[in-house]
Amino acid sequence: MAKKLHSIYKLLAIGALLSVVISAKAQEQVSLRGTADKLYHQYEYYSAARIYEKLVDTKNPRLQDMERLAECYYLIDNYSLAQNWYARIISEGKFSDRSQLIYAEIMKITGNYSAAKEQLRQYATRTGKADEVTLAMQGADSAVVWMASPTLHKLKNEDGVNTRYSEFGATPLHNNVLYAGEPSTWSTGISGRTGRPYLRIYSASRDKNAITLLYPNILPDVFNDTEYHVGPVATNKEGNTLFVTRTYPGKDAEKQRSGNYTFNKHNLELIIYTQSGDSWTAMPFPYNNTKSYSTGHAALSEDEATLYFASDMPGGMGGVDIWYCIRQPDGSWGKPVNAGAEVNSSGGRDVSFPFRKYALLLQ
Repeated sequence: MAKKLHSIYKLLAIGALLSVVISAKAQEQVSLRGTADKLYHQYEYYSAARIYEKLVDTKNPRLQDMERLAECYYLIDNYSLAQNWYARIISEGKFSDRSQLIYAEIMKITGNYSAAKEQLRQYATRTGKADEVTLAMQGADSAVVWMASPTLHKLKNEDGVNTRYSEFGATPLHNNVLYAGEPSTWSTGISGRTGRPYLRIYSASRDKNAITLLYPNILPDVFNDTEYHVGPVATNKEGNTLFVTRTYPGKDAEKQRSGNYTFNKHNLELIIYTQSGDSWTAMPFPYNNTKSYSTGHAALSEDEATLYFASDMPGGMGGVDIWYCIRQPDGSWGKPVNAGAEVNSSGGRDVSFPFRKYALLLQ
């Protein structure tokens, strides 16, 4: 009898131990998921993905965990992994509308236009929202036609400045080119959105034929000395006025709520640098409003009388619109005007703005 009771107590003890382990494991999963979801809602997609990877490493992962992992990969431009996860999600038959649309977009990005069109067709049939994807399906058809009859243009890799990180937004300036790039060192800090260094403004020289770019250098601190992203940049012809896009670094940023989380959203702002002798003076663009919206990615018209920029300010047609200001007789910029329906639509423009925790630069 005593031996039997001992065996029962032993089994109960083992059962209790297993219960504790299982409970602890469940709590750990909840804690991990909460952290991942918080990072996801704060636009720290790289950091969130690293945790979602752990959550989906199980026999029957949650659909939301898989969808968010796939979306994180998509938003940090890891299209191979995003495609793999979306393919699995779609094949299992339960997925959100957003997942199918992103999957179709990835097919387009990777050049598989027939597969993209098929996903869009299935989306239209399943949801009855054919009007939403008609233009995208036509775009896929057009891409196939264009690829069948390529132009004679040849693309040359500017390997004198290109790295494994991002370089974009090239702006000619005399015998140089200004552009935005991610430094190869980590001294600028790391973006939780991309897992890579924050952007800075670079200058590169052009060779004797004014074609090939050489000798890239980060511009002086007067333009780049800030906590988060800097760039791209526009300039006037003389090169004595720069219109620099950067992430607003202040603590009084826009308050935003997503899901159960409240956080700061650090919008884009335009800073106008004017040269006087050997020094530069920085002035904020008069229509910045970092507590409410982003303003950035400026471009000057040929006659330098019109300043174009991207913004999600109120009064637009949807998402990020293109706006412009007219230079006034006193040199100031007039009130922003929306570029209108011929340029803007109800969806956001495809303007690639980087992100950071507490530092969202619209996409």
